[in-house]
Amino acid sequence: MREIASRYSDYNVTTFHEYYPFADQYLELKPSLQQNFTLGLLSMLAVTVIMIPDARAALAVVICIASINAGVMGFMTFWGVNLDSVSMITLIMCIGFAVDLSAHIAYAYSQAYGTAHERAIYALETLGWPVFLGATSTISGITVLTLVDSYIVQIFFKTVFLVVSFSMLHGLLFLPVLLILIIPEKRKYEPRERGFCASRVVFTCDSPKNAKKASFSEQYTDDPLEDAEIGSPAKGPSLKQPSDEDIVKATVDRISGKVITPDSASTR
Repeated sequence: MREIASRYSDYNVTTFHEYYPFADQYLELKPSLQQNFTLGLLSMLAVTVIMIPDARAALAVVICIASINAGVMGFMTFWGVNLDSVSMITLIMCIGFAVDLSAHIAYAYSQAYGTAHERAIYALETLGWPVFLGATSTISGITVLTLVDSYIVQIFFKTVFLVVSFSMLHGLLFLPVLLILIIPEKRKYEPRERGFCASRVVFTCDSPKNAKKASFSEQYTDDPLEDAEIGSPAKGPSLKQPSDEDIVKATVDRISGKVITPDSASTR
């Protein structure tokens, strides 16, 4: 009717029907859902970046949220739920349910140390069981809604049931795998971590002729990896690290006035 009236715009024709408000509502559902869903994902990304000290883990959580909602919308079709204003509101609201379970696993993974697999195991051992209990308790709590003969309540139950089920599946299975793929291992002490200082006692001897001038000194470095490089021919005098037994023996020999030879101070 509106299309026909638009052909005669000179006559200022106005059409109306009691179903027009509902028809207009359905026309705006799809763009409104896309807009709200995008804004919800961006909001969750901002919050997770602040709460989780790893941007990659926060991004993985947002990917899981998008996957969860896509799965929910797909299974709603098989469950006889159409896209209307009620289902759209529950879908947007359930973004909060989706982020809850995934964020816990991502945070535990970001705080763990070791290889990627060790960090995933730590996250699941620490928060896997609480996440499972939280999901099952939520599902158990909303099962009573099946007894309510109301369209809005039934849509809410079906949507929340699907969201919690998919959130638990993603949090305990898909998210750990995704974190292993995109986030590498994390060592407890970085090689060049500021403030780190390694010390060692070394035995210095240029050659057997200069054995009398052999001395002990304590070397410091801010990089533990340099310990493997010290003593190489390219760095001049050889700095070799003796065992504790050799240090005690050589010290006693020096005090007693004996000459230190390379044989008496074997190195490891």
